[in-house]
This record gives sequence, C-alpha cells and structure tokens, in this order.
Amino acid sequence: MLTPFHVHGGIDEKKSADFIKFLLKNKTIPFVLGTSGEVYSIPVDERNKLIKTLIENRQPGVPLITGMGGLTFDETILLGNQYFDWGLDAVVLTLPGYFELTDDQAYRYFLELSRQLKGDIILYNIPVAVHNSISISVIEKLSRLENIIGIKDSEFDEKRMNESLNLWADRDDFVYLAGVMEFMNDGLKAGAAGLVPSTANLVPGMYSKMFSFHLQGKYEEVGKLDEIANEILTIYKNGHTLGESITTLKFLASLEGLCNMKVLPPLTELSESDKTKAREKWEKMKTNYILR
Repeated sequence: MLTPFHVHGGIDEKKSADFIKFLLKNKTIPFVLGTSGEVYSIPVDERNKLIKTLIENRQPGVPLITGMGGLTFDETILLGNQYFDWGLDAVVLTLPGYFELTDDQAYRYFLELSRQLKGDIILYNIPVAVHNSISISVIEKLSRLENIIGIKDSEFDEKRMNESLNLWADRDDFVYLAGVMEFMNDGLKAGAAGLVPSTANLVPGMYSKMFSFHLQGKYEEVGKLDEIANEILTIYKNGHTLGESITTLKFLASLEGLCNMKVLPPLTELSESDKTKAREKWEKMKTNYILR
C-alpha cells in the first residue's frame, strides 16, 4: 500500500484509514510499509501511527501484515516484537542493504531474526532495492523454520520463479507470493499462493477478480485482466527508476482521491510535464477499460 502523507509530512491517518478500507472492500489484504509505502523514509513514530490505523480497521479473517525497514538488527527485533504485541500476524523482512552478503551471512541473519522475533516472518527478496539477493538454497533452508512462513519474491528472473515454485508450490507451511507483475499470470499457473502487485493500489478489484478466476480455472479471463494490469504498469514503470515509479504511482493514486502526491525525501515530486504525460495515459486507460 502507498502511504498517504500530509502535504507537510507525517502520516495522514484519515486518508490511510480510507485507503485500507478501500483495499479491504475490494477483497485484498493491505500490506503497509513495504517498498511502495516508502518504509525507509518514514520515522518510527510515524510508522507506528500507520500500524495502529491498520489495526483499528482490521477485518475478521484478514491478516495484519507490515514491512519493517529497520536500519539495525536490534531495531528490527524491538519494533517487530512490539508489532506482534499489538496484534500483527506477520512482518515482512528484506536483507539489509549496503554490504554485499554471502549466502552464509544471509542465512545467519534471518536465522537469528527467527529466533528472536515472537511471530511469523515473510521473507522479501528485492535486490533492485537492497542490492542483495536471497538465494533459493538459503530460502529453502529458512523455509524449514517454524515461524518463516513465506517469501515475496520481486527479483526479475522468471527462471528463478519457476525453480522456486517447483520447490514450494505444494507446501502447506510455506507460501510463495509473486512480486514481479510481469510474471504474475505465469506465477499463478505454476502454483503461486498469492500476488503482491503495486498496481493493486489503483485497481485492487481487478486483482481479486483475477485471483478468483484463477481459482475457478478460468485462465483466459485471468490472462485478459493480466494484460490490462500490465498496461497500467507501463504508465508508472517504463523508463523510470524504482523511486520514480513509486512517485508516479502515487500521482496516479492522487488523481483517484486515494492520497495526495506527497512523497518523502529522497523521493521528489514529478515535474509538471511528467504529470501531464502520466495523467493523459491514465485517463486513456480509464476510457478504454472499466477500472477499479
């Protein structure tokens, strides 16, 4: 989920609550403080406001899930256990950035987190952001730990996705969540347990329909929706860095009244020419398709 801020910074709790309700109404699970949520830009006290807003708007049977973004190991333990005490069901953890890590270092890092965190962990592999990749062999070992229950994989490598699903698609105790939108249709066919698409900020109902069609075996319908979703993706992804993509996505969300376009440093607001281009493409998409 994108994080709504006030124009001068700080979590907009009213807009955040509305955004969470919008996602829940469309039968999707809000995942706050992830990459699109600008987690590493948000001070801890402001993150806590968003977590509490999520808890206040929980629905029965819908898990409460948050990213972490702890800059130190100790902070990750402290905040993670605090969130579990508040009632969250799982935290989503990446490898730390900055240092290049070996497989052994990556394994030991998550192993120690699993020992000290008193709740469930979903691993998050996103090398484009943290510049480290969690190898399949490391994930396989970690998947045998009781409180490591899944992986969201956002590495742009279709071969890796297929190798992963060959290992874990039939596991009841460890889920694979597809994080690369271009691979999501094929990921569902190969046994992914779920999808984590940034475009669902704009069209969550499309993804709940897609998943429902998948469960019904209506694969042609899944493919049609996947094509539309990937066309929307091109508006904010093509030719952009990850940070620029998030800024553009947030601008599109602002056009729908879901939040304003405020982003936190180091991200910056779009130029007027980029706004015009994005708006025109989005309005064309809305004209061609019935969205949301």
